Amino acid sequence: MWVGKRTKTKSKKIGVLKRKYLKALNIKNCNCFNIYLNPGAEKHIKTKHPKVYNNHFNSIKYIIQRPDYLGLNPNIKDGIELVRDYKKDAVLISIAINKNGYLYLSSMYIIGNHKIQKRLKSGRLIPTP
Repeated sequence: MWVGKRTKTKSKKIGVLKRKYLKALNIKNCNCFNIYLNPGAEKHIKTKHPKVYNNHFNSIKYIIQRPDYLGLNPNIKDGIELVRDYKKDAVLISIAINKNGYLYLSSMYIIGNHKIQKRLKSGRLIPTP
């Protein structure tokens, strides 16, 4: 049994979501435009999505500032999806709004072009305004 002391880890700011993106998605319960990353989410990406972590993790700020597509995740209340379509890979960043109205990156993974096209056709994703 582990009896060590728990240390509180701090989330770090990783980018700023443009107001026009929230407006395009009709999200009103956001108190801050800063996007934060907690250590647990970074660990999740590193272990579950190592390819995207190794190839694109350092590009998070760029992807947040210049996504090609954005949308809402129907499985998460006010869950935001940002997609940057690189020639080799398309990267999806999932952002959640916590109960206090703050934005947190929850996951990041590679998404196939067929899924992008399907989500565009259904309206789940839209081209960035």
